[in-house]
Amino acid sequence: MFHGTYDRADRADRYRKVAAEYTGLSEATPDQFLRSFYLRIAEDYQDQSQRELLALEREQITALATGADMPSPTPQPNHAS
Repeated sequence: MFHGTYDRADRADRYRKVAAEYTGLSEATPDQFLRSFYLRIAEDYQDQSQRELLALEREQITALATGADMPSPTPQPNHAS
């Protein structure tokens, strides 16, 4: 279930941005070893993003089934307490 300030959609978005940064690094480097290294890291972050989105979807389905509050599929702004 969705607890606290953990926002899966926001985290997935951050992972996608980091993956894009590493993809850019891989395209900019002339070194073949670094290129493949950066691409592996980018793929890992993209996979983490997908796992967060799948977990969010599972939480939404569970919330619908139990009638609980549903987590938002879009990133939410951070709120100071």
